[in-house]
Formats: sequence, C-alpha cells, structure tokens
Amino acid sequence: MKPFFQIIALLCLCLLAACSKYQSLPKSFSDRNNIIKAINPQKNISYWAYCTADVKDTGRVIFSKGVNPEWLHRKNPGNGIFNDCLPGICFTFIVYVENGKARYISGDDEFIHFIGTVDNLEEAVLMAEAQKRLRIDYGSAKGNGYFVDSNGYHLKLMRYYLCPEKKEGFYLRVQKDTGIVEQKSLGIYYDGKGCVMI
Repeated sequence: MKPFFQIIALLCLCLLAACSKYQSLPKSFSDRNNIIKAINPQKNISYWAYCTADVKDTGRVIFSKGVNPEWLHRKNPGNGIFNDCLPGICFTFIVYVENGKARYISGDDEFIHFIGTVDNLEEAVLMAEAQKRLRIDYGSAKGNGYFVDSNGYHLKLMRYYLCPEKKEGFYLRVQKDTGIVEQKSLGIYYDGKGCVMI
C-alpha cells in the first residue's frame, strides 16, 4: 500500500512541475556584458558601443557593433545606465553614431528608448534591471523565471537589499511594443536580518 501512495505523490509532483509555465532564466544571463550583445536598437545607427568607466576615465569598450569612425573620441558622460563597483563608483554607458553625430546614453529612460521594441528575452531582462533595479536570483525560483506569450514576456525577478539584507520577488509583464506594463511584488522570500558590509 505504501508504494501506491509514493507513486501517486510522485505523479502529483510531476503534474505540478509540468503545469508551471515558468522556466529558469539561462545561466548566461548572469553576465550583463554578455546579454547586452542581444540588443537590436530601435534606431537606424551605424555604430554603437557598450562601455564601462569610473569617474576619472573616458571608459573602455566592452562590446561594439558596426565600424567605429576615426573621428569618434569617447568622453565620460559622468553617470550611467548601470552603476556598479561598490563601494567605489563605476558605471556603464552607450555611445552611438546617428546621422554622423556621436550620442550618449547614460540614463534609464534613454536606454529604454534605445532598445525600443522588445525583440528578445535579453532585452526584457535588461529593461527590468535598468528601470526597476531587479536582478535574477539563481538560488530561488521566486526570483528567477520567465515565460513568453504572443504579447511579450512574463518575468519573475528579485530586488536585493543590503541593510537589512533581504530578497523580494517581483512579477513583471513586458510587452514587446510598450515595455514594462505591469509590476507586482511577490513578497519578501529571504530575510537575513543583518546588514551586508561592503
């Protein structure tokens, strides 16, 4: 009789797993420098580069598409899309060439406009990180999941807090033509009580 209940329990677990629409986001998404390469800019531009800098330098190119014109000399825009390097200060920005002029993207709204139509899952995740400061938590399904439908992308991501240390799950709906149209907290799923010292 006991094996019968074990088989029933196993079948129920399999059915629950099969019914979940969400899949885990690929491990390759943990490297932002890697998924930036999937951006298909909305604008018709001849060259663009994703760069990193600190407050004192002009930055270095992490990734670029197109032919870098000889006349282009990058400048430091002073702030960026993604701010990293705690406790120091470094940030990323995009420089691009449109109609023979250099332009810089150093803010969230400019970045979202640069992406334009959300063409792929990478762009949806980058948009969530830039606009909502959400990340992927590979240690929990509460902060890591996605599924795709005809209108766009459904994401489960995480917001991380340093003090007190905690993780909060979020659901986002990202439409292909309009970007993030819905955001909902799924609650705190990790509470470390203490503070992370940097």
